[in-house]
Amino acid sequence: ELIRLITDTLEDKKALDVMTIDLKDKGAIVDYMIIASATSGRQIVALADAIGQALKQKGLPIVVEGLAQADWVLVDAGDIW
Repeated sequence: ELIRLITDTLEDKKALDVMTIDLKDKGAIVDYMIIASATSGRQIVALADAIGQALKQKGLPIVVEGLAQADWVLVDAGDIW
């Protein structure tokens, strides 16, 4: 399951406050949202890179936004299950 892959990757890279929010029955356009905190912009970039690499190894196209500022980053993995 890719949700487990993402959360494990975040935890391996020492992300803080990792949580998965189930939105599939809430009428949202997404089924799940995974949120994590980091201690610095450098760690934010490292977390996004690690998730991107893990998802690319599974053959998933990803879209990453916010890397330039590194205040926040959104990694959109499209349809994951």
